[in-house]
Amino acid sequence: MIKSSFSIIVPCYNASKYVSETIESVLGQDYDDWELILINDGSKDATLSILQSYARTDNRIKVYDVINGGVSKARNYGMSVAIGAWIMFLDSDDWLEQNALSTIDKYRNKYLDCDVFGFNHYYNSENKQWKRQEFKPSLLKRCGQEIEWFKLDTMFPYFDSIKNKVLTGAIRGVWGKVIRKSIITQFNLKFIENLKISEDAIFCLELFDHCKEVVLFNEYLIHYRIHSSSAMNKYSSDVLAVNEMALGEYFKRRNLFTDQEKFNTCYMGMVSECLFRTFKLYLLHDKCKKTYKEKVSVIQEFVNSETVSYALGKTSITYLPAGKKQLVYCAKHKLFFMMFVIAYFSLIAIKQYSVNSYVID
Repeated sequence: MIKSSFSIIVPCYNASKYVSETIESVLGQDYDDWELILINDGSKDATLSILQSYARTDNRIKVYDVINGGVSKARNYGMSVAIGAWIMFLDSDDWLEQNALSTIDKYRNKYLDCDVFGFNHYYNSENKQWKRQEFKPSLLKRCGQEIEWFKLDTMFPYFDSIKNKVLTGAIRGVWGKVIRKSIITQFNLKFIENLKISEDAIFCLELFDHCKEVVLFNEYLIHYRIHSSSAMNKYSSDVLAVNEMALGEYFKRRNLFTDQEKFNTCYMGMVSECLFRTFKLYLLHDKCKKTYKEKVSVIQEFVNSETVSYALGKTSITYLPAGKKQLVYCAKHKLFFMMFVIAYFSLIAIKQYSVNSYVID
């Protein structure tokens, strides 16, 4: 069996609208040594037939049709069949720049001991494109104990930016990276299949724990599509249970951190995000029909849960961004009405930022 340099894994579920663009971006690479692993995750639309039509035209494209089990299970399956020396994950509605693989190969040949390379990305909405904030520094190499900062970033990148004046982009996502396959195989790294959020981040946490060297470079090689059907915007009435499970998985891994004070600080950052997500995807979502009294009861239950109360009782809010600092302060002091006010205006600010984002020609 001939090994490829890169195995690009794409889980696909009802992806017929965009997946052709994703595949074409791989076919159009100016670097030929790759395999494209397309996993049809029980799609109910025309996804499978689209994937199969591409596979018939290029033997580097491999299609696997599996029973629907979610993105984490599909990624795990993709890793199990991949033959490349390096793994890349790509979502079925995103796409690569033409020089993505050749650029990564350039850095790979320069940093021979590196286990993970990370690169920057564009955001794309229906009619706009803009760059994510540049990495600072533009090239960042961390080795040995310094990689602990990347582990902390999977919970709360803001802390790293304050302490070290660095910006690491989407460090806790598996897209925007290539990963040495031998690390995944040696340590049997897998995604948690029943986790609905932070599955990327926890995978990256365990990945970084085994890395000797990680390099980030500020080249924009991938397009991340944002649209109304994205998981980050979907109404979720089970968000409380989902948040608690994600926080619990992080808490179980606290011994992977040598500095428990830093862990607690970043865990608080994760709690603040979960609080905000509860408002965004549930309590302040247009589809939520609960009364105000019922909504207060929901947030009160979450604040009093074991995973949240641990952070609220033990950790400083010093390093949180202003909006989330206010939200957590109110949670600490049971000021539930003010939590709703802060979350409401924070959501308005985020929407306004998206509207005014820089557009690239």
